[in-house]
Formats: sequence, structure tokens, C-alpha cells
Amino acid sequence: MQNTMSSLKRYRSFIIFILNLFLISAAYAVATRYIPGKNPSSEGRTEQHVDHYRDTLSGIDGSYDGTGGSGWLQVIVKTARVMSDNRFTYDRKNIESTLDKALEGNRHADCAHLISWSLQEYGILDKEEHFYSDSKGSISCHEDSPVYIHLNSKCDIIETGGISCSDTEKLKEILHVGDICCYNKHMNVVAGIDKKGDILYYDAGLVPTKKEGKKIYYTDKLTRPFSRKTKTFRKYRLCTIIRIKDQ
Repeated sequence: MQNTMSSLKRYRSFIIFILNLFLISAAYAVATRYIPGKNPSSEGRTEQHVDHYRDTLSGIDGSYDGTGGSGWLQVIVKTARVMSDNRFTYDRKNIESTLDKALEGNRHADCAHLISWSLQEYGILDKEEHFYSDSKGSISCHEDSPVYIHLNSKCDIIETGGISCSDTEKLKEILHVGDICCYNKHMNVVAGIDKKGDILYYDAGLVPTKKEGKKIYYTDKLTRPFSRKTKTFRKYRLCTIIRIKDQ
């Protein structure tokens, strides 16, 4: 009888040990399921190595186009893909406050809404919240507004004093991958740098579009980073940088 009781105790202890081991493994799996800014497919590689979010462009050794990145840049590409696949048009009139509403409605978009919709998806802004860059390159909302408060709590807002976009070397010294750039009435996101040393951007202006009749449709180019070397872009001044914290 004593042998039977002893065996039962050992068996119960073994079962409890297995259950605890299972619970610990499950908890670890949940905790490490998604780490913002880390590429799940790049085991053992650091966030900085994968995405360069903390590197200035001048500090990146070689070319980097952001296409292998994770976190914030992936959200930008996801939004851009929805816009290009669903034939959104470049039209600054009557743009909806969320991507879902735009899909159900007129499918209008512009440079600012690619960014605002992505910030909503990323959790920086609440749904319905959006902003643009005004004629002075400043964020188009008061500092006491919910939009500005949310941006300021989760991002570094950097006033540059107005750097000419023709001064590429100066831009490389200050810009990081993932930076949201506010120019005078234009916005885009820094994706990286190419082999020629040109800065690459995700940009929902007119460049990644194609005119069909009276409408201007976004193309697949919207989902890929590209350089901006046109005379029009060189006339812009980078006035404000929005840099997401803890990428």
C-alpha cells in the first residue's frame, strides 16, 4: 500500500512539473511573438542591424532601401499596397479620415493621408486622427490638440529651421530611416539610401501615379522606395522631422 501511495505521489509530482514547463513555454511564446521594430525572420539579428532606425543616413555603410525592414516601414508599405491595389486616386478633396472609410468611399488620397492612416494602424494616432504639413512645414494642428499630444508623446518632433532639399549631404547627416519629413506643403517617409548615395523615400505625391483620363491613379510604385531628384522637390525645405520613439 505504501509503495502504491509513493508511486502516486511521484506520478503527481511529475505531472505538475510537466504542466509548469508547458505554462512557462507558452508564456515565453506569447511574450516574444512580436517585438516592434524587430524582423521575426531575422533570428539573432538586432533591430538596429535590420532596420537602421537609429542610424543617420550618413552612418549607414552601403546601400539600404528599407524593403527588408520591419515595424513602421512595413505598415507604410501595407497602407501603400491597399491604395495601389484598390486604385486610389491622388485627389486632395474630401479625403476620408480612415483607410477603411476611404475604401468604402471615394478612394481619394494624398501624401499626408498615406502617413496619417499608417500612424493610425501603427498605434501612434487614434482612428479618425490625421494631420498634414502646412505652408511653413509645420504640423497642421495646435500643440494642445489630441493629434499633437499623441504625436508628441510617442515621437520626437524636431524643428530643423528649414533645410533645403538640394542640400543632400546635410539631409543625410540629420535623417534616420523611418523619419516622417514635413516640408512646405508636402510629406514623405525616409526609407533609406541607394548605391549612388541618393536618399530613398516612400512618397504619395504625384511621382507614383499615372493619369487616366481626368483621374490620377496610384501605381505599384507607391509600394517601393524611390529617390526624389526633381527640380520641384529640390525647392522644398525640410522644416519638421517626426521620429517615432523606440522603433
